[in-house]
Amino acid sequence: MANTGTRHKLKRSLGMTDVLALAFGTMIGWGWIMLAGKWVTDSGVFGAILAFAVGAVLCIFVGLTYAELTPALPLAGGEVVFAYRAMGYNASMITGWMIAFAYLGVAAWEGPALATALGFLFGDHLPAGFVLWKVAGFDVTTTFVLIGSLGALLLAYVNYKGAKSSAIFQTVATIAMALGGVAFLVAGVVKGDVANMVPVFTNGQGFVAVLLMVPAMFVGFDVIPQAAEEMNLPLNKIATILSFPSVWRRPGIS
Repeated sequence: MANTGTRHKLKRSLGMTDVLALAFGTMIGWGWIMLAGKWVTDSGVFGAILAFAVGAVLCIFVGLTYAELTPALPLAGGEVVFAYRAMGYNASMITGWMIAFAYLGVAAWEGPALATALGFLFGDHLPAGFVLWKVAGFDVTTTFVLIGSLGALLLAYVNYKGAKSSAIFQTVATIAMALGGVAFLVAGVVKGDVANMVPVFTNGQGFVAVLLMVPAMFVGFDVIPQAAEEMNLPLNKIATILSFPSVWRRPGIS
């Protein structure tokens, strides 16, 4: 079939609540649930807090860049579109492949993380399964692989159903994550002991180790421009959501 020069347009089905959940869920994520203990061990309580404060300031500039570019080029593709507009086809192709490889790395982490999280929650209630191989001294069991694989298939199916289905799932997951954070905070205040807040700070090496992890915990900016063509809201609101996720509380934004 000859190319007529036309392109398909995506349905604008994502409202303000959907986009806020998408932004919060992808930028904050749930990696902190799995790694908070390691951060405190590596750099101490206030060392970890300081590392995240410094890293957050650095990541703000990344967010502002996306906030500027997304309303200017609100097309599906995100960075691929930005690179194509600025540097042409070859640059956009390289950008697309680099993003694909990055997503493969994230997907490879998310499966084991899901299995590990469920292991923390249910412990001995999960069947042990058979040991398939070892990675860095850890046993990889059939149960481990099955949970990760089923989780990946579930997410693939949700995304296959369309942006709206994905947004609903993301909203529910984000609410659950936020409630989990509140539960941890309340439990820490009520049942915690300040004696456990040691070490306060380990050393510079530990601080740098946590600081290097911070950008990986704040990734997710790219999800917003990739979904920009499916957002049913003014372009300036997209920039505001990327810059200040709490802006939805302002009057006039629903």
